[in-house]
Amino acid sequence: MRILLIINPAAGQDWKRAALPPARVIQASFQSHGHQVEVEETQARGDATRAAESAVTRGFDMVIAAGGDGTVNEVVNGLVGSKVIFSLVPLGTENVLAKEMGIPFDVGRACEFIEEAAVRRVDVGKVKDRFFLSFAGVGLDAQAVSEVPSRLKAQLGSLAFFLTGLRMAWKYRKASPKATLHIDEETLVTHFWLIIIGNIPSYGWKVKVTPKASVDDGLLDVCVFPKTTYLGIIFQVMVAFLGMHLKLPEIRYFRGKKITIKARPRVMVEADGELVGWTPAEISVIPAALSVKF
Repeated sequence: MRILLIINPAAGQDWKRAALPPARVIQASFQSHGHQVEVEETQARGDATRAAESAVTRGFDMVIAAGGDGTVNEVVNGLVGSKVIFSLVPLGTENVLAKEMGIPFDVGRACEFIEEAAVRRVDVGKVKDRFFLSFAGVGLDAQAVSEVPSRLKAQLGSLAFFLTGLRMAWKYRKASPKATLHIDEETLVTHFWLIIIGNIPSYGWKVKVTPKASVDDGLLDVCVFPKTTYLGIIFQVMVAFLGMHLKLPEIRYFRGKKITIKARPRVMVEADGELVGWTPAEISVIPAALSVKF
């Protein structure tokens, strides 16, 4: 098998104390199984997508993303609709998809996991012109993504998003936007502070915001957190951490193939932790759009 390894050399921190850089470990591991492995390092935003698109035209059989959730999202955006197999080695801050799929965080063990995994087709979500494998967010979390300081993210990892989110929640306690959602044939009009559209159960920090989601069921799951007080937001978040938020009567949960969201005032939208723009937004599922090995 001909494999292209796309690696973000700036992702994460722990591997930098290792005896060997991860690219060498990954390359050696797959070469030991008889594969041909080429390595391409990213330098700037968009590099991973361009490298993945090039891998498709150059006839690679498989592309492995080594980095964080941002690198994964970029690579996926270069592979959707092709026959090239996708997999990942987690090196980044949160690594939501890797945790959900059970991929080990040890580089060597992750390679063996990928080698032994079967190839399957999974669904991909699309919002505006971006694809996502894990989730999209509308409202507070997208605002937090836009405002979390890079230095704080490097120092605290996913905790940086949580702390920034708490600060943003204070602003949302009174000025929560009003959304009109269309989920297939259903309509909901509500004031909200957060809407999560999940292709997988996990959102981050081991919180399963869309616990009924499956990456291969041809549907997206929608969880709506309505307007409440600041303490109400904190309460909803804590209940979500416990996995019991769907028992709260105010939480709304839907499943569908096409979701449109309009909001007044308009709010930010993110996909897999990357900003994609503002509402209005149309979000849809593309069934079996990507071959994966995990």
